[in-house]
Amino acid sequence: GPKMAIAARRSQVEKVVSSMLPGRWRAHWDLEGDKITFEVRPTMPDMVLHEVEPAAALTHAAYKAFRIPIGPDEDGQIQSWHPAVSPHCLVIGGTGSGKTSFQHTVLTHLAHAHWRVWVLDGKRIEFAGFRDWPNVELVGARVEHQVRMLHAAHELMEQRYSQLENGTARLEDFDPLALIIDEFNRANQDEAFGRLLTLLAPVLARFAVSLGPADYFALMVVAFLTVGALMGTSVPRGLV
Repeated sequence: GPKMAIAARRSQVEKVVSSMLPGRWRAHWDLEGDKITFEVRPTMPDMVLHEVEPAAALTHAAYKAFRIPIGPDEDGQIQSWHPAVSPHCLVIGGTGSGKTSFQHTVLTHLAHAHWRVWVLDGKRIEFAGFRDWPNVELVGARVEHQVRMLHAAHELMEQRYSQLENGTARLEDFDPLALIIDEFNRANQDEAFGRLLTLLAPVLARFAVSLGPADYFALMVVAFLTVGALMGTSVPRGLV
């Protein structure tokens, strides 16, 4: 009926059926025919193997047509990432779900397609094996190298924007550059921790000074450890 025209209601019905019946279910809605069909979701593969072959010379036309296959969906259709259309790709998942492995696969496709590749290695060792790969120009493991890499990427972006604005270059003149950032969430947590300490430190310091040197030191240590525990991050790293 008309109520099922609302996507949220259809989603609620599907959730109820999936919770009441064993297995994973999905629905096919025929709103015009006032009909709904439920079926068990197909089993997804545990692993998808990629065969990457070296590509021809990188041209602007090749860049626009370049796609990275991700894997089949529930209907067997290959899903892919098209950087020329959607230049950003966010990989999310729990520990051990294959995020870094997928990034390795993406890097392999990019390198074989003659893209310039820069990597921010959040764990310092996950991309060490790619340091000598063709077209992998930078792998930043140390924090200072990672910061410089991000600044260099921003500087390059601004330089290209300026060239486009003043008419000294066209999009076709630029080589595509892929910036892979591993452990992006960890970097965000460290930044948030640093900002939180910046806000709390003056207030805590004024209160602690009134207690005397010994109590001041003890209170500040306890405060930093407490905030660090709440944020799930490293106190020394946040202080730096």
